[in-house]
Amino acid sequence: MLAKLAVYNANANVNKNSYHGFNLSFKNTDGAQIIGELGYILNQEPEDTGLPGTYKLGSYITTKSTDKFLGGEASNNYGVYLQLDQMIYRREGTKDQGLTPFAALLFAPKDRNEFPFFFTAGFVFKGLFPSRPEDKTNLGVAYGTYSSDRRELQYIAKNLNMTGAFGNIPQNYEMVLELNHWVTFSPWFKFTPDIQYIIKPSGNKDISNALVLGAQIGLIF
Repeated sequence: MLAKLAVYNANANVNKNSYHGFNLSFKNTDGAQIIGELGYILNQEPEDTGLPGTYKLGSYITTKSTDKFLGGEASNNYGVYLQLDQMIYRREGTKDQGLTPFAALLFAPKDRNEFPFFFTAGFVFKGLFPSRPEDKTNLGVAYGTYSSDRRELQYIAKNLNMTGAFGNIPQNYEMVLELNHWVTFSPWFKFTPDIQYIIKPSGNKDISNALVLGAQIGLIF
């Protein structure tokens, strides 16, 4: 078991380059962000023989006042999240080659958050090709539901033929399907070809679904 607790200054000004990352003051703050997390790590010691897994449940709260989409103000913002991954198949004779499903879910109030519900899930297979034991093949999906309160505000703007604070095209959900393969050439050089299919980009039914091809290069010094 593990437990974590952290408190951060929610004032965006502390990110200014002039502070060089060393402004630890809570003066003139817009509030604090408090994050707590409970976790359970399974079968990850060198002597463990079972399949490894990680389970985390966390929550955060930001004490800064937040405007609500349909009017009014909330004294804070908060959310709850769940993260988990659990290997379900390990190639015989190896320590970490095999298939690991993963999932993460986030819940937050709909009256003040663009995405009150978001989840991502998928599978990672390390060493799919025996000749490439350090490569990782990943298949995943990410899905976000736009706030129904925000969508109601967009409908109001649409009916009044106004742009509105968040536009006048009601947004419902957006989803991304992704397949990539991490090719490990050396401990310091990785190359990742990637393919994505984006469904309802920006949550807008009037925008066509998109196929995206790309690649990443990773260098570790």
